[in-house]
Amino acid sequence: MHAVIGVDPHKHVLSAIALDARGGHLGQWTGGTTHHAIRALQAWAAQVAPEAVWAIEGSNFLGRRLTLALVDAGVTCGSRGNSASRASAGR
Repeated sequence: MHAVIGVDPHKHVLSAIALDARGGHLGQWTGGTTHHAIRALQAWAAQVAPEAVWAIEGSNFLGRRLTLALVDAGVTCGSRGNSASRASAGR
């Protein structure tokens, strides 16, 4: 089992946490949503959990820029949709 990096994206801020395979806290990161900030997030993740899989909330909405950058870098990503998009999808 791999470590996991979970990301909660907002319009201007990305918040990430790294957990080991047993759920232990490896570290956390907060920064902007610019290309430079995404590269800083990737560098942080490479230091604290180099083999981690990523779980990004709303990868088709606020997390899209991050998801595309990670996929381009060959990183394994998963999506966790937000409740608002799930609710509107059911209408």
